[in-house]
Amino acid sequence: PKFEWKKRYAYKRGKICYIPSERNLVSAINNWFEVKFKDNNIRNFMIEWSDARKSYNKEQPLSVLDLSTKYYYDDKVERDLVTMESGATLELTDTSSGLQSVIPLEVVSEYLTAYIYKEGRDANLSVTNKGINKSLEDKIYYELFIDHPLNLLTPTSYLKGGETLRLFKTSSDIDKYEQLLRQFLNVHYTRLYIEEAEQNIFPATQRAIVYHLLQLMNSKEEHSLFLTTHSPYVLYALNNCIMAHLVKDTMPMEEQQKLKCYNSRISPQLVSVYEIQEGTLKPIQTQNGTIGKHYFNRITNEIMDEYYNMLEYWGDNKE
Repeated sequence: PKFEWKKRYAYKRGKICYIPSERNLVSAINNWFEVKFKDNNIRNFMIEWSDARKSYNKEQPLSVLDLSTKYYYDDKVERDLVTMESGATLELTDTSSGLQSVIPLEVVSEYLTAYIYKEGRDANLSVTNKGINKSLEDKIYYELFIDHPLNLLTPTSYLKGGETLRLFKTSSDIDKYEQLLRQFLNVHYTRLYIEEAEQNIFPATQRAIVYHLLQLMNSKEEHSLFLTTHSPYVLYALNNCIMAHLVKDTMPMEEQQKLKCYNSRISPQLVSVYEIQEGTLKPIQTQNGTIGKHYFNRITNEIMDEYYNMLEYWGDNKE
């Protein structure tokens, strides 16, 4: 994501979630909720996972990418279950290491970028602490509507219930006040920080994860994604999504709709890609925004060059 300063009252509350590479702990350990962890990113993720998994049940499971696999949580036995293409149902702890890594990532990502923003669910992550609410209400009211030099009104308190009647000069002031409360108290977007999305999975599934994550970003909410990777396949998949945007006005629609990345297109202006060289961030995008030369390409070329050098001395090629 790109970071930018915003004016004080242009702020909108967002949900921030870090999905660590250790996410498969919730899959590999049956009693993960009993394990003692320090207050760090792993513990935070486990809290997110605990909330997210309860949103998917046997009647409404989560389809996992294009793997013909569905996940749901059985609250009666408090178990995470996976239905395979064959119809067999396994506990998450008994599935492959790939599924144990993919499913927590997918469940939390889907929940925090799509599920909670469905109509009627936008209050799921709103601030519910009455003390915080009251503090914000007072702060906004007194700074914008009382301390203003043109506003000579003061709030009137009623003893009954200890409630306060807030007075405003105009109806537009009321609208502005209520809008600011929504901005500060309700969640409007999600920031995902994902470590090594490619962990334990085949290249085709790595591609599917990238496509799905970018599809989740393409919503009316201003979500953003920060992704770290050691996989060239993740970069190749991202590059396809960028190119799909660049050719959207020139490639026949019939051909575009055949692309696996069709719903994951993204403008290069919304993407920043870097590699780390000797502790320094180096941009690796070309002038048109696609991904250019990078470390993975260089290593691949070196490996293949070594192979072709040896190939000259093997079989019918040797002198």
